[in-house]
Amino acid sequence: MRLWFFWIDLLLNLLAGALVGVLAVGLIETGWNMFLAMCLGMIAGMLGGMLGAVILTPVAGAMEVILPLMLSGMIAGMAVAMLESMCQ
Repeated sequence: MRLWFFWIDLLLNLLAGALVGVLAVGLIETGWNMFLAMCLGMIAGMLGGMLGAVILTPVAGAMEVILPLMLSGMIAGMAVAMLESMCQ
């Protein structure tokens, strides 16, 4: 059972980071203020994490889903949004 939780956790984090990164690239344009881009990426990550948590909590359990999805979504959203705002 523990191995199943490990693989679910890994796959959910990868999926959340990738989806929030794509969302952040779609929201942020080149040349934005980096701080504002980071804040918008963080909000997008939180919303994506909450949506994923609502859908997947009955399947994998609350602590296995909510905390990892929120953290990976926020970090990916902030990092991708800042990189997108810096690229020329």
